[in-house]
Amino acid sequence: AANDIERATSMARRMVCDWGMSPLGPLAFEKNEGPVFLGMGYGQKAKEYSEAKAQEIDKEISKIINTGYERAMKILVDHKEALEKITQALLEFETIDANEVEMLVNGAQISEITKVRSNKSNSGGGRGGAVTTAETSTATEDVAPHGRKPASAT
Repeated sequence: AANDIERATSMARRMVCDWGMSPLGPLAFEKNEGPVFLGMGYGQKAKEYSEAKAQEIDKEISKIINTGYERAMKILVDHKEALEKITQALLEFETIDANEVEMLVNGAQISEITKVRSNKSNSGGGRGGAVTTAETSTATEDVAPHGRKPASAT
């Protein structure tokens, strides 16, 4: 979780300071300085703004992070039932594929997955695109503050 917070904060800082994606305007507040070889100068940025501007920048970064957090929490609360079903299915089966996730999100019960799997095994059908319990633990690392859908969630 700590790495997620660091990554989100870094992305928000770049949005504000490098890409001008805030009400502060389309301005770049920081610039890279020095050579980037053998680790020298890597990550060092020159700050060309006042302490008051730094406080404004920090406020905008906090706003982006908090808005993303609130949006993520709303999504989790709004889809709590489906998330609980997915959790139970993963505990029971260890892996579920995209079709099974879709079934659960659309209201199917875990017992219906058991029936579908039984039919597949009787007909010799394979399972592709499976999601494992290990993959779901890293899905949150891919969530950006602007709410883009993580690639591993499809």
